[in-house]
Amino acid sequence: PVGLLRAQADETIRIGVLVPLLLDQGNSANRGAFIAKDEINQSADKVLGRPLQLITADDQALPQVGAQQFTKLVTDQKALLVTGEFLDEVMLAIMPQIGRLGVPFVNTGSATPQTSQMVKGDYQQFKFYFRVMLNTEVLTEEDRKSTRLNSSHIPLSRMPSSA
Repeated sequence: PVGLLRAQADETIRIGVLVPLLLDQGNSANRGAFIAKDEINQSADKVLGRPLQLITADDQALPQVGAQQFTKLVTDQKALLVTGEFLDEVMLAIMPQIGRLGVPFVNTGSATPQTSQMVKGDYQQFKFYFRVMLNTEVLTEEDRKSTRLNSSHIPLSRMPSSA
């Protein structure tokens, strides 16, 4: 069974938040997720009448770490849905795990068109992937300049050894 279908009626709904905590964008996304969780939990309806619990994992802006953390969120922490991500390279490393584990991933930052192409090319494998923003093929050049992260934003001590 997938996601929310696995949860029992009286259980807290566990949601993973996968972000690069060494970047301001990752910390901001994490804070925003916790603000939303608190507002939802204070409402009368909640989600399916149940409270939310967030579990944050740091992908360290590294593809391999992101894939490992996604797997841990789902298998060890029992997240029923995972959200977040910012870096295209990390998102692409996570994609094979999404289909294998059958848990929805809501991408809130990575804009590579490759993920959409993957869904289009093999819907059954990638049907649990969702993106809530435009991809870089749609963004204007000015949008790309203001939102695109390149390796100069990441401290060298945190860069993969192959960089």
